[in-house]
Amino acid sequence: MIGCGESNAGGTVSGKVTLNGKPLTGANVKFHNPDLGVGITCELSPDGTFASTTKIPEATYQVAIIPPNTSHEPGADGMPVIPKLPKDLPQKYASPDTSDLTAEVHSQPVNEFTFEL
Repeated sequence: MIGCGESNAGGTVSGKVTLNGKPLTGANVKFHNPDLGVGITCELSPDGTFASTTKIPEATYQVAIIPPNTSHEPGADGMPVIPKLPKDLPQKYASPDTSDLTAEVHSQPVNEFTFEL
């Protein structure tokens, strides 16, 4: 889903995610449309902002907050380190199926969203 192909209709996404009024960090924002089978994942910056460089089709997307990308390098015990979500984040936001967050992407250069959790 990362880096979906370029299309004529649609746009990029950007915005900010806060948790209890503070910028959320240590996670990614996932936009997913199961009907179209497309989506995009954006990394959260230290100030809680995100921005895609790739356009996604005009549609309504389910939005989830997912663990950050990892290189899956072995940890101290030799097993890969499994990325975790921020500890205060309610579990419902971890999946597009359970999250109540949605985003309507339109055919414009940038679609701006604010998610206050």
